[in-house]
Amino acid sequence: MNLPKTPKFQAQRSIILNAAAQLFAEHGFHYASMLNLAKASGLSKPLIYHYYKDKEEILFDIVDSYMSMKQLLYIRWPCCWAQ
Repeated sequence: MNLPKTPKFQAQRSIILNAAAQLFAEHGFHYASMLNLAKASGLSKPLIYHYYKDKEEILFDIVDSYMSMKQLLYIRWPCCWAQ
């Protein structure tokens, strides 16, 4: 049975995703290490691995969040996308 995610869980995942997006943008995906991500996020490496199994999973969540946001914008303001 999946338990509901606590606000702390969601907040820490958000910290990881924001730090990772910044690191990937600055250094590229392949050159951003989990150690650098831990330093940038202020969280420990083991804690990051508690939330994500690897960088690919983090990247997937970044892209998924971006696409969800684009979809929401499209649904709310379809006239802005029609061309």
